[in-house]
Amino acid sequence: MKKYLALRYLVWVTQMAYININGNVEFKYSLKLA
Repeated sequence: MKKYLALRYLVWVTQMAYININGNVEFKYSLKLA
């Protein structure tokens, strides 16, 4: 279970970093696709 949570956290951190690098435009676009 801890491995799963660590993996989820890692994915979340990566997504946050990606959003910060690419800006809010891509983030809003991805929200529309979701």
